[in-house]
Amino acid sequence: MRRACGVCVCIRSRSPLTLRLRTMRSEELRARREVVHQAVCSSGDALRYAGGLRDDEQVVRAAISTDGAAIRFASRALRGRKDVILQAVSSNWRALRFASEELRRDLDVVLPALRKNVWAIEFVSPALKADSQAMRAACAINGRVLAHCPPSVQNDPQVSALSALPMSHPRQRAGALDPRCILMRTEAGGKRPLDTGLPLELALL
Repeated sequence: MRRACGVCVCIRSRSPLTLRLRTMRSEELRARREVVHQAVCSSGDALRYAGGLRDDEQVVRAAISTDGAAIRFASRALRGRKDVILQAVSSNWRALRFASEELRRDLDVVLPALRKNVWAIEFVSPALKADSQAMRAACAINGRVLAHCPPSVQNDPQVSALSALPMSHPRQRAGALDPRCILMRTEAGGKRPLDTGLPLELALL
Protein backbone atom coordinates (compact mmCIF):
# COMPACT_ATOMS: atom_id res chain seq x y z
CA MET A 1 0.00 0.00 0.00
CA ARG A 2 1.41 3.38 -0.99
CA ARG A 3 0.18 6.96 -0.60
CA ALA A 4 0.21 8.92 -3.85
CA CYS A 5 -1.23 12.44 -4.24
CA GLY A 6 -2.95 12.11 -0.86
CA VAL A 7 -4.74 8.86 -1.76
CA CYS A 8 -3.83 5.35 -0.61
CA VAL A 9 -3.55 2.99 -3.55
CA CYS A 10 -2.72 -0.68 -3.86
CA ILE A 11 -0.15 -1.44 -6.54
CA ARG A 12 -0.96 -4.47 -8.66
CA SER A 13 0.76 -3.73 -11.93
CA ARG A 14 4.55 -3.42 -11.88
CA SER A 15 5.09 -2.42 -15.50
CA PRO A 16 7.63 0.42 -15.93
CA LEU A 17 5.04 2.63 -17.62
CA THR A 18 2.55 2.16 -14.79
CA LEU A 19 5.16 2.98 -12.19
CA ARG A 20 6.08 6.06 -14.19
CA LEU A 21 2.49 7.30 -14.12
CA ARG A 22 2.49 7.13 -10.32
CA THR A 23 5.19 9.76 -10.15
CA MET A 24 3.49 12.25 -12.49
CA ARG A 25 1.13 15.01 -11.43
CA SER A 26 -2.22 15.58 -13.12
CA GLU A 27 -0.99 18.44 -15.29
CA GLU A 28 1.98 16.33 -16.40
CA LEU A 29 -0.33 13.45 -17.26
CA ARG A 30 -2.42 15.68 -19.52
CA ALA A 31 0.68 16.96 -21.24
CA ARG A 32 2.07 13.43 -21.70
CA ARG A 33 -1.10 11.81 -22.97
CA GLU A 34 0.85 9.42 -25.21
CA VAL A 35 2.64 8.01 -22.17
CA VAL A 36 -0.68 7.36 -20.45
CA HIS A 37 -2.09 5.74 -23.57
CA GLN A 38 0.89 3.40 -23.85
CA ALA A 39 0.59 2.50 -20.18
CA VAL A 40 -3.11 1.56 -20.32
CA CYS A 41 -2.53 -0.43 -23.49
CA SER A 42 0.05 -2.41 -21.56
CA SER A 43 -2.09 -2.76 -18.42
CA GLY A 44 -5.67 -1.59 -18.07
CA ASP A 45 -5.08 -1.22 -14.33
CA ALA A 46 -2.78 1.73 -15.11
CA LEU A 47 -5.91 3.82 -15.70
CA ARG A 48 -6.12 4.38 -11.95
CA TYR A 49 -3.09 6.67 -12.22
CA ALA A 50 -4.29 8.55 -15.30
CA GLY A 51 -5.58 11.57 -13.40
CA GLY A 52 -7.79 13.83 -15.50
CA LEU A 53 -7.35 11.50 -18.46
CA ARG A 54 -9.72 9.05 -16.82
CA ASP A 55 -12.37 11.16 -18.54
CA ASP A 56 -10.65 10.78 -21.91
CA GLU A 57 -12.72 8.37 -24.00
CA GLN A 58 -9.82 7.18 -26.14
CA VAL A 59 -7.63 6.47 -23.13
CA VAL A 60 -10.43 4.67 -21.30
CA ARG A 61 -11.33 2.55 -24.33
CA ALA A 62 -7.69 1.53 -24.67
CA ALA A 63 -7.66 0.47 -21.01
CA ILE A 64 -10.87 -1.58 -21.16
CA SER A 65 -9.76 -3.29 -24.34
CA THR A 66 -6.95 -4.71 -22.19
CA ASP A 67 -9.20 -5.46 -19.21
CA GLY A 68 -12.87 -4.50 -19.07
CA ALA A 69 -12.77 -4.29 -15.27
CA ALA A 70 -10.51 -1.23 -15.63
CA ILE A 71 -13.72 0.70 -16.28
CA ARG A 72 -13.90 1.12 -12.49
CA PHE A 73 -11.19 3.77 -12.77
CA ALA A 74 -12.98 5.74 -15.49
CA SER A 75 -14.93 8.92 -14.82
CA ARG A 76 -18.55 8.73 -13.72
CA ALA A 77 -19.60 10.17 -17.09
CA LEU A 78 -17.94 7.37 -19.06
CA ARG A 79 -19.25 4.71 -16.68
CA GLY A 80 -22.69 6.00 -17.64
CA ARG A 81 -22.07 5.62 -21.37
CA LYS A 82 -23.82 2.55 -22.76
CA ASP A 83 -21.39 2.03 -25.66
CA VAL A 84 -18.38 2.23 -23.35
CA ILE A 85 -19.86 -0.21 -20.82
CA LEU A 86 -20.80 -2.65 -23.56
CA GLN A 87 -17.18 -2.68 -24.70
CA ALA A 88 -16.01 -3.23 -21.14
CA VAL A 89 -18.49 -6.06 -20.53
CA SER A 90 -17.43 -7.77 -23.76
CA SER A 91 -13.90 -7.90 -22.31
CA ASN A 92 -14.80 -8.71 -18.69
CA TRP A 93 -18.29 -9.43 -17.34
CA ARG A 94 -17.31 -7.94 -13.97
CA ALA A 95 -17.36 -4.51 -15.63
CA LEU A 96 -21.13 -4.53 -15.08
CA ARG A 97 -20.47 -3.89 -11.40
CA PHE A 98 -19.06 -0.45 -12.17
CA ALA A 99 -21.72 0.69 -14.63
CA SER A 100 -24.20 3.37 -13.67
CA GLU A 101 -27.43 2.32 -11.98
CA GLU A 102 -29.31 3.14 -15.16
CA LEU A 103 -27.16 0.77 -17.22
CA ARG A 104 -27.34 -2.00 -14.62
CA ARG A 105 -31.07 -2.10 -15.25
CA ASP A 106 -30.65 -2.01 -19.04
CA LEU A 107 -31.31 -5.47 -20.49
CA ASP A 108 -29.11 -4.72 -23.51
CA VAL A 109 -26.16 -4.37 -21.13
CA VAL A 110 -27.10 -7.07 -18.64
CA LEU A 111 -27.68 -9.97 -21.05
CA PRO A 112 -24.19 -9.89 -22.63
CA ALA A 113 -22.70 -10.04 -19.13
CA LEU A 114 -24.92 -13.00 -18.19
CA ARG A 115 -23.89 -14.82 -21.34
CA LYS A 116 -20.31 -14.66 -20.10
CA ASN A 117 -20.99 -15.60 -16.48
CA VAL A 118 -24.20 -16.17 -14.51
CA TRP A 119 -22.65 -14.44 -11.48
CA ALA A 120 -23.07 -11.14 -13.30
CA ILE A 121 -26.61 -11.28 -11.90
CA GLU A 122 -25.10 -10.08 -8.60
CA PHE A 123 -24.45 -6.70 -10.24
CA VAL A 124 -27.84 -6.30 -11.87
CA SER A 125 -30.10 -3.57 -10.56
CA PRO A 126 -32.71 -4.84 -8.04
CA ALA A 127 -35.33 -3.07 -10.15
CA LEU A 128 -34.48 -5.23 -13.17
CA LYS A 129 -34.33 -8.43 -11.11
CA ALA A 130 -37.89 -7.67 -10.00
CA ASP A 131 -39.05 -7.41 -13.62
CA SER A 132 -40.52 -10.80 -14.58
CA GLN A 133 -40.34 -10.21 -18.32
CA ALA A 134 -36.68 -9.21 -18.12
CA MET A 135 -35.86 -12.23 -15.98
CA ARG A 136 -37.56 -14.54 -18.48
CA ALA A 137 -34.98 -13.37 -20.98
CA ALA A 138 -32.20 -13.86 -18.42
CA CYS A 139 -33.40 -17.35 -17.46
CA ALA A 140 -33.45 -18.31 -21.13
CA ILE A 141 -29.68 -17.81 -21.00
CA ASN A 142 -29.10 -19.50 -17.66
CA GLY A 143 -31.78 -20.89 -15.36
CA ARG A 144 -29.62 -20.33 -12.28
CA VAL A 145 -30.48 -16.64 -12.54
CA LEU A 146 -33.83 -17.43 -10.90
CA ALA A 147 -32.20 -18.12 -7.52
CA HIS A 148 -31.08 -14.48 -7.40
CA CYS A 149 -34.51 -13.03 -8.14
CA PRO A 150 -37.09 -11.84 -5.60
CA PRO A 151 -39.98 -14.19 -4.64
CA SER A 152 -42.43 -12.37 -6.91
CA VAL A 153 -40.33 -13.42 -9.91
CA GLN A 154 -39.46 -16.89 -8.58
CA ASN A 155 -43.17 -17.62 -8.24
CA ASP A 156 -43.92 -16.59 -11.81
CA PRO A 157 -44.69 -19.92 -13.59
CA GLN A 158 -43.43 -18.62 -16.93
CA VAL A 159 -40.05 -17.71 -15.46
CA SER A 160 -39.74 -20.94 -13.49
CA ALA A 161 -40.60 -22.94 -16.63
CA LEU A 162 -37.53 -21.49 -18.34
CA SER A 163 -35.27 -22.05 -15.36
CA ALA A 164 -36.37 -25.70 -15.19
CA LEU A 165 -34.71 -26.52 -18.52
CA PRO A 166 -31.56 -28.60 -17.94
CA MET A 167 -28.26 -26.81 -18.48
CA SER A 168 -27.45 -29.36 -21.21
CA HIS A 169 -30.48 -28.18 -23.15
CA PRO A 170 -29.47 -25.99 -26.11
CA ARG A 171 -31.89 -23.31 -24.97
CA GLN A 172 -30.00 -23.06 -21.70
CA ARG A 173 -26.52 -22.77 -23.18
CA ALA A 174 -25.28 -19.19 -23.09
CA GLY A 175 -25.45 -17.58 -26.46
CA ALA A 176 -27.27 -20.51 -28.06
CA LEU A 177 -30.60 -18.73 -27.96
CA ASP A 178 -31.78 -15.22 -28.49
CA PRO A 179 -33.50 -14.86 -25.08
CA ARG A 180 -36.19 -12.70 -26.64
CA CYS A 181 -37.53 -15.78 -28.44
CA ILE A 182 -40.70 -17.50 -27.36
CA LEU A 183 -39.92 -20.97 -26.11
CA MET A 184 -42.21 -23.92 -26.61
CA ARG A 185 -43.45 -26.35 -23.97
CA THR A 186 -45.47 -29.54 -24.19
CA GLU A 187 -48.89 -29.74 -22.63
CA ALA A 188 -51.55 -32.42 -23.15
CA GLY A 189 -49.56 -34.03 -25.93
CA GLY A 190 -49.11 -30.86 -27.97
CA LYS A 191 -46.88 -27.80 -28.13
CA ARG A 192 -47.93 -24.28 -27.48
CA PRO A 193 -45.89 -21.09 -27.12
CA LEU A 194 -44.73 -20.09 -23.67
CA ASP A 195 -45.97 -16.52 -23.53
CA THR A 196 -43.13 -14.11 -22.85
CA GLY A 197 -45.05 -11.05 -23.97
CA LEU A 198 -42.78 -10.76 -27.03
CA PRO A 199 -43.54 -11.01 -30.76
CA LEU A 200 -44.72 -14.44 -31.88
CA GLU A 201 -42.52 -14.29 -35.00
CA LEU A 202 -39.53 -14.76 -32.70
CA ALA A 203 -40.69 -18.26 -31.73
CA LEU A 204 -38.36 -21.20 -32.19
CA LEU A 205 -40.20 -24.15 -33.74
